[in-house]
Amino acid sequence: GNLAEPRFIALPGATAQADALTRAVHAAAFDALLARVRVALRGVAALPEWRKGGSEGGAGGLALPSFSAYPLAYVTAMGEYLMEVPQLLELLMSDASGMAGGSEGGAGGESSAAQDEAREELAAAWLDRVVSGAAGAYADALAGVTELTAQGGVQLAADVEYFCNVMSALHVMPPPALLTIQLFAGVPAAEFVEAAKAALAEGGVDAATLKSLAAARHIALDT
Repeated sequence: GNLAEPRFIALPGATAQADALTRAVHAAAFDALLARVRVALRGVAALPEWRKGGSEGGAGGLALPSFSAYPLAYVTAMGEYLMEVPQLLELLMSDASGMAGGSEGGAGGESSAAQDEAREELAAAWLDRVVSGAAGAYADALAGVTELTAQGGVQLAADVEYFCNVMSALHVMPPPALLTIQLFAGVPAAEFVEAAKAALAEGGVDAATLKSLAAARHIALDT
């Protein structure tokens, strides 16, 4: 019968190869979409801004309210790029749809609407993946910050707040590690321990990130 023909027998293997190729293409596309983020994050852990202002001292950060922090260039570069990703994905999906449509017969209105909906869902899934990937890369980079002054902490909190706002604008939930940095990086030393212990007791923060922040700020957390 026809099913015994070699072309049918080889089909499972061909399907597996096609699946592997699809996964490889997706991985390459993901890496390409995150390339600018990774470039922006190079050397972030060692930025001199984290060490500005000297040690915590005995003032507990009381002089810090006069210091207004604005997001640094590395994080605004990431944010501006991520805000462009929806349009980039829409363009990529449209191009792919056009190529696929060109090889098929004329599709009806319902089919076209279904294709548009599927394309929008795929673009939304990719956007979530790219933005979440960028957030993970950012959190990993900040985990390398080992020295953080009170003023540096205020700066770091401002940077992360900006990034989390970008994520919210793109309807992607910031990860617990970044939210923890946003909340605690700039907390004055005199208030840090009490606030940290309360947050840990409530379970509303990333414990590893909080302990890493305390170590970078040279604040003893007896937990």
